[in-house]
Amino acid sequence: MYSLMRDEECSTYITALSHFRDLMPNANKVQTFVVDLNLARMGAIRTVFQRQKILLCQVHVVRAVHRNFWDGLLWNLVRCLMRTTSIARFSALCLRLRRKFPRFYIYFFRVWLKHAHRWAVCYLSGTVCLGNLTNDRAKSVRWLKQDLYAGDSLFNCCKRIWVLSNHMLVDYECDVVVSRIGRPVVPFNNPLSGVVYAFTRYAAKRTLKEWKSSNNPMFVVAVNGSLKVVEQVFSRRLAYKVDVRKQLCSCIFHQLYGIPCRHLLFACLETKIPMDDLLVNNRWLDVNLHKVKPPEVLAFAQLPYRRKTIQIPMH
Repeated sequence: MYSLMRDEECSTYITALSHFRDLMPNANKVQTFVVDLNLARMGAIRTVFQRQKILLCQVHVVRAVHRNFWDGLLWNLVRCLMRTTSIARFSALCLRLRRKFPRFYIYFFRVWLKHAHRWAVCYLSGTVCLGNLTNDRAKSVRWLKQDLYAGDSLFNCCKRIWVLSNHMLVDYECDVVVSRIGRPVVPFNNPLSGVVYAFTRYAAKRTLKEWKSSNNPMFVVAVNGSLKVVEQVFSRRLAYKVDVRKQLCSCIFHQLYGIPCRHLLFACLETKIPMDDLLVNNRWLDVNLHKVKPPEVLAFAQLPYRRKTIQIPMH
C-alpha cells in the first residue's frame, strides 16, 4: 500500500490548474510548462497535465546560480551549457564544470537535471509561463513586443477564453503600435484587435486622444509612467487604482461566470509581482498591493458593456 503526501501549496496549485484546464478549449494542445525549481508546482502540473513536458527556464536557473554561487566564470559556463545544442560541446562543458566547480556540479545534476533535461525561456511561443521574466525594465518592454508577435501564453489564454465564452473584446480590425520613441510601427496580425501600445508619455497622449475621438473600444498597454497619461486623457473614474492580481484573476477565472466587466486593469509584467501569483496562486485575495511598489507595465482596457450572462460548460 502506497500513500502520496502533498503539502498545502501543491493542493492549491492543483485546484487552480484544474480550473485553468477546464477553461482552456484545447487543453491537450498545451505543449510545455516553463517553471523554476518548485517541487510543489511541478507535482501539481504532473497531476493535472499528465502528458505534458516541464521545462526549466534559463532565466530562473541563471538567477539561482548567481544567487548561490558568486563566480563570473561559473555564470558564463552555465549560460553556455544551457544554450548549446551539440552533445560533444555539452559533455565538454560538463567535464569542465566537474573539474573546476565540483560543488556546483553535484548541485546542478542532482537538483536540476533530475526533473528536466531540456531548457527553455519564459517567452517561448506555445508555453504556459508560470514564472517571472526579468528585472530589467528595457528587457520587459522588448520581450513584451516579442510576446505579442509570437503569441504569448497569457494573451493566447485570454483569446481562447473570450472565443470560448463568445465574448468579443472589440469589433474593429484595426491595430496601432507605437514604439518607445513614439513612431508608429507597421500593424501586425494580433489576436486582440483594436490594441494601442503606448511606450512613451507623449505618444500615449497623442494616440489616446485620437482613439478617444473615434469612440472605438480600445486596449492600451501603458509603460513607464504613461498610465498617468491614460488617467489624464480619460476620466479619473475609468483609470481607478485596483488590485492588479485580483483583476487579472477576475479576468481569467470570474469573467466567464457572468460578471460584467467594463473597465479593467488587465495585465502586469513587473517582475516584483510574481507571474505565478497572477496565474495559478489564489492568495491574491489577502494581498494588499498598496504596500508593494506599483507595477511599471500595466494594461488598461475599456471593454464594451454588454448585459448578458456567459455560461461555460465545465467538465
